[in-house]
Amino acid sequence: MNDELKNPSAEYLGKRMEEVIEADIKRTDDTEELLTDMYSKSLKAIQQAVQSFVGLYASENGMTYQQATVYLNKTEFMEWRQDIEDYVEQIEKTNDSLLLLELNTLAARSRITRMEKLMTEIKVRLALLKQQQEDTMTGHLIETATESYTKTGFVISQGIGAATAATVLNTQAINAILEIPWSGANYSKRIWSDRQRLALTLEEELMQHFIQGKDIRQTSKALAERMDASLSNATRLIRTESSFVANYSSGKAYEDAGIKQYQFLATLDRRTSSLCQKMDNKVFDLKEKRIGVNYPPLHPYCRSTTIPYFDSPNSLRIARDKNGKPIRIPANMNYEQYKKKYLEKK
Repeated sequence: MNDELKNPSAEYLGKRMEEVIEADIKRTDDTEELLTDMYSKSLKAIQQAVQSFVGLYASENGMTYQQATVYLNKTEFMEWRQDIEDYVEQIEKTNDSLLLLELNTLAARSRITRMEKLMTEIKVRLALLKQQQEDTMTGHLIETATESYTKTGFVISQGIGAATAATVLNTQAINAILEIPWSGANYSKRIWSDRQRLALTLEEELMQHFIQGKDIRQTSKALAERMDASLSNATRLIRTESSFVANYSSGKAYEDAGIKQYQFLATLDRRTSSLCQKMDNKVFDLKEKRIGVNYPPLHPYCRSTTIPYFDSPNSLRIARDKNGKPIRIPANMNYEQYKKKYLEKK
């Protein structure tokens, strides 16, 4: 067998790395659908809670601010005591330490207004929604990191005809990627910050509607608009974080394979940003990569990727057998076969 390694073309590498990104986009589309369904169910529950609140306390002329801020009577307060215990138990299972502190403070009080009771229920629902969002997003990003790294390793290995040192990412490496505050804060902090903003926004919206005496249909519509804005934030977050994790993991595969440079590759169509257009086809040293500057993502919803850039495959870290020969990768081997033979633990 000829020991000469192949030197894949930029066209080949570009096509294959675009396939890696397309798989990530499809995976992100599926996760976005899950988030949309979560938000829809939470909105419905919040709207029903507000409708019940108005139905219970409003007069014939609608809900007023004065009615909303009346203290609970003795019977209502006893029911509240049971509710708050249930809420604390639920929130202890989430990452919302601020709400847990707020609930424990409320539990120690001897008087609670109707509005405080309603907003506590809404905040708990939002916290449970955000925990769902974080859990779903974490699972998605772990899969994205794993798949992007291993598929990038496969693209390089198949391109040169031999296995490289880029095999699999361990749990520690994946967690380290997910913790990177590459845009100022990591995704988890952004999720919980949005919970706090959304709770304040909904509370302000409700208070204004009660002060102005608006009907329940107007209130429900306003709540839906605020929740839609939060969903838009969640969608932007998962799109941008997915792009970051996918590209960062591919870069890690380059590094582990011994690749020293990369070439920026923009998706060129009418939606391509001017930033990405200017970067297209430029070559950079891997050690000089700066996310958001010369390495994707450059902006929210960024669809750009990179390809490995090298003059000779002989400069790469090649996996070798016990005789020191390169471990060959057949040209017709697909990713699933590659993963089963070289990546999965025996």
